[in-house]
Order: sequence, then C-alpha cells, then structure tokens
Amino acid sequence: MTLQQKMYTFLSVAQRLNDRFDSAPILYGSLGMSQAIEQSLDTDDIDILIEHSIYRNHLDRLRAEMASLGFTLIDAKENIFQRDGLDVGIAHDGDLIDFAGIDPKHLTVITQPARYRILSPAQYLAIYRASIKDGYRREQRQKNDAQKIALLESFLSRA
Repeated sequence: MTLQQKMYTFLSVAQRLNDRFDSAPILYGSLGMSQAIEQSLDTDDIDILIEHSIYRNHLDRLRAEMASLGFTLIDAKENIFQRDGLDVGIAHDGDLIDFAGIDPKHLTVITQPARYRILSPAQYLAIYRASIKDGYRREQRQKNDAQKIALLESFLSRA
C-alpha cells in the first residue's frame, strides 16, 4: 500500500472521528513523521492518538465506528484494527506530556480535508529521544528509533 493510500485511510478515519466524537486525532508514528519532514518513510501501519477522555469513556463506540468503516479489531489490548492488510493502531494522547513534554492541546491543527493534529519535527525528536529510554522500545526498536533520531536531527539542522 502506498503512502498516499495510507494517508487516505487515515483521513477517512479522522473524518469519522471528527463527525462522531468532535475529535481532532493526532497523526502519529512513521506516517505522521513522514508528513512532518515531508519525506516518504517506510511505514507498515497507521498510528493514531485520540483524546484520553474519548478513549476512556467511549472505547466501545470507537470500536463500533471502526467496524462500520470496515476494520476488524485484531488486538483488543492494544486497540489495533485491520482492513485490507493495513493495521491501524489507536491509543490515547494522555501520556505525551509526561513522556516527552508535549501538550496535545498545543499541536498544529490541519483542517482540510479532515480535522487532525500533527507534531512538528522537533516534537518527533523529543518523542524518539524519550522512547529510546523506554524498556520495550529500547529492546525491540532501538535501531529503528536511532535511525529516526538521526533523520530528524539532519532535517532540523537544515531547517
């Protein structure tokens, strides 16, 4: 699946979250970083963060909305959905402040064609620097995270 197709899928989910929950989700992970640095990155999934209150209070409704978009819940613990071989993970934004010092209320909001929030390259750098200190990511993703840190540092040095 191309980056453009993944972005189209994200936008369809974002539009549904706009309409049903008045939510502006955060485009996160490698797909979000691709948009932030305007460079195509290898991404095998879509990561979305939603407001903690929606996640906590309306998870069943969220899952029903994803099902109505043709997604199947494949991991209830991690809230990973799949459609046409593409995984979409949905988590909450509640840990961004403690984890990386990023307040989700102050992210840039994109309004067309759907309303969603994005992180800046500097914010991604803060997240990946924090993530390499995290036990799971350090053991499982250290090389990939280190490559992303180098890419972000290079991008920011040219900006």
